[in-house]
Amino acid sequence: MSDANEIPTEASALLAQSRRVFLLTLRPDGSPTAHPMTGNFARGRLAFSSYRKAAKTRNAVRDPRSCALALEGYAGAGARAVVTRGRLQLLEGEAAAELLGAGGAAARPGNPGVAKRASDRLAEGKRVVLAIEPAEVELLRSGEA
Repeated sequence: MSDANEIPTEASALLAQSRRVFLLTLRPDGSPTAHPMTGNFARGRLAFSSYRKAAKTRNAVRDPRSCALALEGYAGAGARAVVTRGRLQLLEGEAAAELLGAGGAAARPGNPGVAKRASDRLAEGKRVVLAIEPAEVELLRSGEA
């Protein structure tokens, strides 16, 4: 386990290429809930695009404590995961667009129509970015616990 200032190189590499990320937030009653997401690692933070009115956004505004689990594989010798614990920060407008752009959107080719709609909704204020300011980062390998 390392603090945010010392994200291991292997963990950074996995976060940069990972597509499977589960964001954990806290419900109003304090119980945890998981949100399957596509994460975007940029500038030492893991960021997620979300609708402003989504439960995960409301949870983050009310209580920013969070955790994210990025996976590579599910079993076997090559399976790895990165656990990032910290506080979610809500970003809007240019700050949000800059962070998402810094994550290398070109390196994540996908459906350009979906990306365009998300970008438009971000500009309209319907979408926001939730970014984890990491306090702890932990790399896990298959067979470790």
